[in-house]
Amino acid sequence: MSLDWNIGNIKDYTTVCWVNEGEERLLNPITNAIIWTTLVVDIGKITKQNIDEWIWRLAYQSQLDKGKLVYENNKYRDPSRKELEDHINLSTNVTTLTRRQFVGKMQSILKRNADAAVTRSYKYGEA
Repeated sequence: MSLDWNIGNIKDYTTVCWVNEGEERLLNPITNAIIWTTLVVDIGKITKQNIDEWIWRLAYQSQLDKGKLVYENNKYRDPSRKELEDHINLSTNVTTLTRRQFVGKMQSILKRNADAAVTRSYKYGEA
């Protein structure tokens, strides 16, 4: 399934979400990273009411994986609170999970990864 997104409802979206002008106009790398991060945090829209949940899920997920999507100064990082606030009303077709569902999904991924590591260690002598 495709990842569909809408930035048209973001305040000042022409300056927040785009860089350069004319034929050089490109999607802001921060906007692009936030769009893809909706898949990581399982929240389909940024609102004033769910910014804290975004921050919490990014922190939770980063304890399990290095899935940071913003590349800056030769390293990856999570979007900042300010960058998320600047993108309030960005929306995607990602299904929003409750916190309980999100944590359950992360635990399943962690278990699957641990099972695979054990299998590799028995099969190949490595973890």
